[in-house]
Amino acid sequence: MRLHSVLRPRALALLHAVALAAAGLASPARADSTPTEERKSEFTWEGGPAKVTLGSDVAALDLTENELFLDGRQTIKLLQKMGNQTSDKEVGLVRSAVEGEGWFLVFEYDRAGYVKDDEKDKIDAEGLLESIKEATEDGNDYRKEHGVPGLHVDRWSDPPHYDAATHNLVWGILAHDDNGEQVINYNVRILGREGFMSVTLVDDPEKIETSKASFKEVLGRFSYQQGKTYA
Repeated sequence: MRLHSVLRPRALALLHAVALAAAGLASPARADSTPTEERKSEFTWEGGPAKVTLGSDVAALDLTENELFLDGRQTIKLLQKMGNQTSDKEVGLVRSAVEGEGWFLVFEYDRAGYVKDDEKDKIDAEGLLESIKEATEDGNDYRKEHGVPGLHVDRWSDPPHYDAATHNLVWGILAHDDNGEQVINYNVRILGREGFMSVTLVDDPEKIETSKASFKEVLGRFSYQQGKTYA
């Protein structure tokens, strides 16, 4: 799901932050938009093991030998070449280096301010789904202009829920494109002191349950910089 440019106060209620973060379905979720070998060769990928930076002063990620990383500037360039709208908030992309695995993760950081979680039990899933549907349809003209089939939201694949222990907001969306191909966005919002990191898992729908395990393992190696954590 793609964030839109919206003016926000420094402190946000959780529901407001969810509504803004859930404004539309991200084009990268198309199953056939995985970076091709030709596109991969155009960029400077950093291999693991290594510690990579997400944003200049925001967060870090421990990369394994089975993963490759692109910085924010190159991530934006790659996504645009794939026919995707970008938010200029992209701070990195991680993809699998294992043969036969096509998943990748897009990281975006929104400096929205401190997000209160006192309304974590009042998430309006039905209302959020409708807003995602509307925003996704609004983005279809751009997709078609860039040679990408339109997307149409069907339902939640994972209803939105909040993990108070990790301060993570999680949801998944099932959609289909104009060719009838199903696509999935699986998303995590990691709350921090000054904003939140959005992480979107992209993979073929039939592989999404397997790649979720890799996704969670990668997030286990994510950390905000000192002074940036939610606490």
